[in-house]
This record gives sequence, C-alpha cells and structure tokens, in this order.
Amino acid sequence: MDEISLADELGDEFAELQKEFLDTTRNRVRELARLLDAAGGELLAGEQAELFRRIAHSVRGSGGSYGFASISVAAGTIEKAYLAGEVAERLADLVAELEAEVSASIVSTLGPDA
Repeated sequence: MDEISLADELGDEFAELQKEFLDTTRNRVRELARLLDAAGGELLAGEQAELFRRIAHSVRGSGGSYGFASISVAAGTIEKAYLAGEVAERLADLVAELEAEVSASIVSTLGPDA
C-alpha cells in the first residue's frame, strides 16, 4: 500500500472515530440535561452530582483528541462551574451551550442530515 492510500484510509478511520465521538457526546450532553432536570432546579447531590462532574470531565478531556477543542472548552466550563458551586440554572445554561456546540460540530463534520 503506498503512502497516499494509507493516508486516505487513516483519514476515513479518523472520520469514523469523530462520528462515534460526536454521537456519544450528544448522548452525554442529554444525560447532563436529564440530571439537572431530575434535580428540579436544586443543586445536584450524591451519585447524581458525581456522575454530572464525571461526564463533564470526560467530555472536556476527550474533545480535543478528536479535533473538537470548542467542545472541550465548553465542557470544561461546565466542570469548573459545577466545582465552584454554581446554581442549577447557570449549569443548565452551560449545558445548553455545550449542546449547541456539539450540534454545530455535528453539522460541520457530518453534514446537516446527521
């Protein structure tokens, strides 16, 4: 296999990894929103609080690896706000911003029908 074919193949594989990341991240953002909704405007506590922080941390840490620095930044903002004790309404606004960032990345990477 020559270098051009190998590069093309790796490009396709990376594009598939990006798609998987975006699909998974879309679901993770929905989970963040669900956790906040379930708390009914109150601060998260216990297992739900830890799950919220872990999801935000995971998305923050992995976004840049797939070429989505803006998703990492948005998720990092959520994690920092959570750790600073921000109110649920502010966290919900930040989750909505992350959701918009993920949607924009899906459209720009996979097309408007994705």
